[in-house]
Amino acid sequence: MATRLNIIDQTMDARRQGTVGAAIQIIARGEGMAAMDGVRRIATELEHEEARLEAVRSRQVATVRAVLIAATLIFAALLAMLFFKALRDISLDREVEADTAERLRALLADRTLLLDEVNHRVKNSLQQIASVVRLQSRTVEHTDAREALEKTLDRIIAVGRVHEQLYKTGGEIGAFDAGHYAKALSHDLVESLGRDDIVLETDIQSAVLDVRQAVPLALILNELITNALKYGCPPDRPSRIKVTFGTEGDDYRLSVSDDGDGLQEGFTPHAKKSLGMRAIEALSRQLGGRFEIERPEAGAAFAVLFPRSK
Repeated sequence: MATRLNIIDQTMDARRQGTVGAAIQIIARGEGMAAMDGVRRIATELEHEEARLEAVRSRQVATVRAVLIAATLIFAALLAMLFFKALRDISLDREVEADTAERLRALLADRTLLLDEVNHRVKNSLQQIASVVRLQSRTVEHTDAREALEKTLDRIIAVGRVHEQLYKTGGEIGAFDAGHYAKALSHDLVESLGRDDIVLETDIQSAVLDVRQAVPLALILNELITNALKYGCPPDRPSRIKVTFGTEGDDYRLSVSDDGDGLQEGFTPHAKKSLGMRAIEALSRQLGGRFEIERPEAGAAFAVLFPRSK
């Protein structure tokens, strides 16, 4: 290859220098033509090689393109599979959640029905006990014993009203509307005396309490109103009783007052041998509250304050 190129260079130099004869001699010897033929063959071989390399590059590019396309399709297929799997999982989760919610609703309905039945049966059982106590009080001749039985009867009825309200309202499980109960019990106790000259005033707010607070509050209210009717409403003149229930700061406040003769000087719950007063104090502590004795200008007033349930 180097020899052929050297001959071609000699011929071209001879022509540039004007020595045409030298160039003709090189050509006449056949060296120039042979060199050109060799160059042409080499050029042809180079073109063939270049074409072959181009074909190889084209095949490689096509192979890479095919691999990329295949990889893209596989990746897209995987994404589609993951997407549809996620949709299926979400659908299954929703079905499970719906089934769980339905079961919970059924359990809640069963529990509500069961609690209503329990409250109803407890109320009926208390009514039966009250009937027995009422019959017993009628046969007792001793005044103090009869009065004690009648107070016991009132307490049983007060607790029975709690269970009656719980199964009749059909409201939230474990909740007790103290305002509704206080208003109903106040009217029932006043009307039970059969007197038209007793005016009942109520300032009662609706408040939903924990059911565990219901019975202590009911017994406290029963004792306060019963005492107000007994000691603050003399039979020889019209009387007035006021029952209030509502919030006071972070506490609930229940109070009962009357316009009777008031309390004796130096009166305290401990000084009086009354089961009712001692019961009110004990029940107030059970509510986590306190029992207060107020001394208005006329009559007597009692209050119980206890914290709101969380």
